Amino acid sequence: GSEASVGFGRKCLRRGGRLILVGLFGGGIEIDLPLMALQGHSMIGSITGSLSEARDLLALVKKGKVAEIPIEERPLDQANSALNDLRDGKVIGRIVLTP
Repeated sequence: GSEASVGFGRKCLRRGGRLILVGLFGGGIEIDLPLMALQGHSMIGSITGSLSEARDLLALVKKGKVAEIPIEERPLDQANSALNDLRDGKVIGRIVLTP
């Protein structure tokens, strides 16, 4: 996470959209508060676990004890069906749309 990724996330929000900041990132961000209010955007922080638990998890990943997240590539023209599949709970892992 960085100021750039938060900025990108905000640009992707629709009116009334919610940006969820997952984990910790260094530094701060600059926000145009009047614009945020006019667009009805909100930001919510989300963090789970302690730093010690994160270290333990990374150790398990390095040992190969955590399964990789399945990634499925789909062409961009299948974006609507990909969103439908996500909404319907048919996706395990991630979908990456490619041009």
